Amino acid sequence: MMLIEKITNTVFNVLFSSCNFSTEEREHILYSLTVLISEISKMFFILLVVSFIYNGIDELIILLLTIPLRTNIGGFHMNSYLNCLIFSLIYCLTVISLTYNFHTNTYFLLILSIVCSVILYIIAPVVPSQRMTTQTLLNKNYKRNTFMITLVYISHFLIWHNYYAQHALWIIIIQTIFLLLSLGGSYVQKKNNAYYQ
Repeated sequence: MMLIEKITNTVFNVLFSSCNFSTEEREHILYSLTVLISEISKMFFILLVVSFIYNGIDELIILLLTIPLRTNIGGFHMNSYLNCLIFSLIYCLTVISLTYNFHTNTYFLLILSIVCSVILYIIAPVVPSQRMTTQTLLNKNYKRNTFMITLVYISHFLIWHNYYAQHALWIIIIQTIFLLLSLGGSYVQKKNNAYYQ
């Protein structure tokens, strides 16, 4: 993360050297730049690895399909840049590998993704306690957005039934598994906290 911070400070100094920001404004801009630069660097690294093993277009499609769904369902977040990078790479390779290698019955995949969509609608959004805000708790649109996104993914699969549409179904399934794990982890953590108090 030290490298990301150095790059962020350099970019900040180049872009905003003539601006007078308050300390708070400076911190907000630096934080935003840090997030942006770290996400771009992760995407670039994953794109390189996926391009070497499979096809770089797959990573871009997975990214475009995952971001809207993940933004609305929530879930857990890794606590470091390296953990997030490794986890994101494994996630991307898993989706591609399942689409390439797991030749299952189309109806089974479709039914499983529909069941997962219902589960997502029921339990989403899952917000980790360290990221919980009033705005997040009050926003009721997440469930509707989740329903609409999964409906679009499933409809795309039904209409075009192509390779990339299978990515969308696997993303629904894997994100449901992640969300259930996150929910289970939160439950266990609450139980342990209550036990030790």
